[in-house]
Amino acid sequence: MILCLYVIVVSIMPKRVTILLDDSVYEAVVLESIRKYGTAKKISRVINEILAQHLLRKKFDDVIKLLQKPKKFR
Repeated sequence: MILCLYVIVVSIMPKRVTILLDDSVYEAVVLESIRKYGTAKKISRVINEILAQHLLRKKFDDVIKLLQKPKKFR
């Protein structure tokens, strides 16, 4: 048996943006950054992880809903 594995590496250039966070949200992100990485300087990484997880889960949930819909056959 021959197994071929192709890996495609996509390099995504980060975009610099400014966001305004409520104090409570900022505090939660900083605490998560310190808990996970030991420093508050990784808040961009924490925000990216949280947003990616949420957006990917939303897409996954949409696919699950489509699969669970009753099918109409002609």
